[in-house]
Amino acid sequence: MSDTHGGNPFGLRMPWTKLQSDPDGEQRNLTECQLHLYGIYEAARQKIISLAGEDEIILLHSGDTCQGNHYTDDRETGTIADDVIIARDNFVPFCDLPNVKIIRICKGTSVHNFGNGSAEILVAELLSQQYPQKSIKALNHGLLDIDGFTVDQAHHGVGFGRRIWLKGNEARYYLRDIMMHEIAFGNRPCDLYLRGHIHTYIKEVLWMEYGEKEYESMLVITPSMCMLGAFGTQVTRSQFLITNGLIAFEIINNRILNVFRLMDTIDIRTKECV
Repeated sequence: MSDTHGGNPFGLRMPWTKLQSDPDGEQRNLTECQLHLYGIYEAARQKIISLAGEDEIILLHSGDTCQGNHYTDDRETGTIADDVIIARDNFVPFCDLPNVKIIRICKGTSVHNFGNGSAEILVAELLSQQYPQKSIKALNHGLLDIDGFTVDQAHHGVGFGRRIWLKGNEARYYLRDIMMHEIAFGNRPCDLYLRGHIHTYIKEVLWMEYGEKEYESMLVITPSMCMLGAFGTQVTRSQFLITNGLIAFEIINNRILNVFRLMDTIDIRTKECV
């Protein structure tokens, strides 16, 4: 998952999270947007539990765990502490699963993490203290070898086309460029490249032949778990279809057997008959 933006009233928050800025530590009710996102999150978590059975689940978060204090329009509370607490609690339902033993959190955008990956570092540290038996780390750019299956994970990557028929073009060019750089450097391209940041789901698979060898890689840009606030509305040019969710990869014998799109798309326009 990616771009949960804890501390944004349009971002993910668990219903039981207590905010330090509330009087006497009382729980604050979720906004309608947060209720929608929590419904997607919990449905995805239950689906993943069902899919995995007793198999190991590795949780990868591709950055922007917090909203940050740069864009003041999209702040749920006025405290940095609340952002971090919300972001930490967003991981707890997965951390509580016994077959989740590894969690990797990529550092996101500086305007959302208080600079230098501070939010992701704090979230990883708090979770490590709460779950000392699990391996939880914050990374700038991860390169994971999962029993021979390789994953390159980072927050920033490629954008998307401004027209729906151009949506995958930039992603394909980006993936081809990465694969060629890997080959030129003497590496085998990774099996999976994960990115976030643009709050849009994109999946591209590319096959490449080089000499007597052939390679195949997949690029997935995960959807966000945050809806549109003031800044998001501006940068998306008033996008009206919003897709949120998680992506699950079933990996067997060092290959992706299935990609499960645990997502939901809604139309956020105000409909009226006048």
